[in-house]
Amino acid sequence: MFGSLTSTVAAKAGALETKLILYIVLGIVAIVILNLLLDGVRKYIRGLDTAALGALFIWLGYKASEMALVNVLSNRR
Repeated sequence: MFGSLTSTVAAKAGALETKLILYIVLGIVAIVILNLLLDGVRKYIRGLDTAALGALFIWLGYKASEMALVNVLSNRR
């Protein structure tokens, strides 16, 4: 009588332990995947910042060529 009760409790404890380990492993995997996705987004945004800065410099160079002072300094008329 007590043997079957003990084995049932042990089986339930083993199943609970297995589920707990599975949830911990899945949680760690989810955190790693989320971290990788956020890192990729961060690098993409950093690349967009660099591209926007380059476009700003090109636009400023275009607008600066219209200024008289820049034309005099560059010997362009």
